Amino acid sequence: MKLINKLIIVLLLFANIAIGQTFLKDEISVVEFNTSWNENNHYKNLNKLKNCKAYNISLCNKPEYMAEFDILQPVIIVFHNGHNVKQYKANIMMEFEVNNKALQHNVDSLLLLKFN
Repeated sequence: MKLINKLIIVLLLFANIAIGQTFLKDEISVVEFNTSWNENNHYKNLNKLKNCKAYNISLCNKPEYMAEFDILQPVIIVFHNGHNVKQYKANIMMEFEVNNKALQHNVDSLLLLKFN
């Protein structure tokens, strides 16, 4: 009986990890990893990007992402088919210096790869 309980716990942990990482399953996703204490510096226009899925993930809720994606500060990562293709790290003031034009250019460039 104990073995079954342990197996169920392991399966639930794997299911939680898989559900939490839906952004890795998208063709193109743009993910802001930030913290609740840096709320004033969250990137405001991520949801205005086209042809991708945008996510805001609080590292307070998912601290394991810090090790998994080597995150040391707030960062916006562009993923293509689950691969990290571009990162925009916050500056020393914990602010993002990237704009939507640059992020959209990354997304559009990845879309163009389909036709090469």
